[in-house]
Amino acid sequence: MGKPGQRQFGSVRKLPSGRGQARYQLDDGRRLKSPRTFVTKSDATLWLDKARTNLAAGLRSDPERERLTLEAYARGWLEELVGISEHTPGDLHPSD
Repeated sequence: MGKPGQRQFGSVRKLPSGRGQARYQLDDGRRLKSPRTFVTKSDATLWLDKARTNLAAGLRSDPERERLTLEAYARGWLEELVGISEHTPGDLHPSD
C-alpha cells in the first residue's frame, strides 16, 4: 500500500514547462506516457483514470496509437484487409 494520497495507478510529473505528464506501467514492465501534456494535474489524473478503466475492461490504451494521424491509421487498416484489391470493381457502382 502506498502513502496516503498517493495514486495506486500511474503517476503525474510536473515538467519544466509547468505542464503535467501522466505515466503508467504495464504488467509486462513497459512504461507508457500520455501522448500529450496537461495544463492541470487534475486533467492528467483524469487521463490516467481513463487508461486504468480501459485496461480493466481489456481495452488497452496505447498512447503510441493515439499519436497516429488518420491517414496513417487508415493505411494500416487497409493493409490488414484480406482479399481487397486496390481498385474497387465497377460492378459495385451501378451506372444510372
